[in-house]
Amino acid sequence: MLRRLLQGTTRATLGSYVLIAVAGLLFLVQFLVLGWWFAAIAVIPLVGSGIINTRKIHVAARAGAPSNLSFRSAPQAGASRPAGGAVARSHATSAGRLAAAMEEDPERSARLFEMTGGMGSKSAAQSGQTVLGVARDSLAVALKSSDLTFVPLNPSIASTQIQELEPRCIVVDLGAFAVGPWGGTLDAGGTPLMRELLQALDVAKREDVDVVVVSSDETNDHVGSESLRQRASRVIHDATDESALAASVQAVANAN
Repeated sequence: MLRRLLQGTTRATLGSYVLIAVAGLLFLVQFLVLGWWFAAIAVIPLVGSGIINTRKIHVAARAGAPSNLSFRSAPQAGASRPAGGAVARSHATSAGRLAAAMEEDPERSARLFEMTGGMGSKSAAQSGQTVLGVARDSLAVALKSSDLTFVPLNPSIASTQIQELEPRCIVVDLGAFAVGPWGGTLDAGGTPLMRELLQALDVAKREDVDVVVVSSDETNDHVGSESLRQRASRVIHDATDESALAASVQAVANAN
């Protein structure tokens, strides 16, 4: 009887072990299946996003347009922002391009003059003896003190100003080209502005209007200075006294 009892106990124990082993195996299988399932859920969106971005890059590359993904390279050594002189040259270049466009449309100067009233010069020239030109502020004040009406020449309408305002003479102060609307005219980058100014002086010659060029040692080496002096009816050198210079200009104006 004891033997039978032991045999029953052994069989029950073995059965329990088998059940435990089967349960463990099922748990392992379930763990692996669920693990792969959760892994797939996490990975699939990432893979899909990568495929979409890759397609965007290829499409943008074929179209020649930038994609939503930006790739920035490190700045090169020695790179710096444009200096103030570069900005000034860019403004002179912009004005020069506008002057160059005038050659493509000769009537534009006249239309612009009419639309803007000569940029204020039309009304200013209605009183006194009108002197047109490019001059430093101090010289402009001296000219006004000499009972002359000084009206600045403006890029884009200079030739029309000479034709419409009928000035007594033209003053070109070579020391006035450093700043202002004609800034940079004497430099290599101001070629379009210089071309327009020379065309305006040619108009003055056809209209029998004298041109007074004020020159100095500081401007002798500039590109274009000689071209302006060649178109002058009178050249005044090293004029540091604005009052005396204004008197000389007034004498030229009174002679016309």
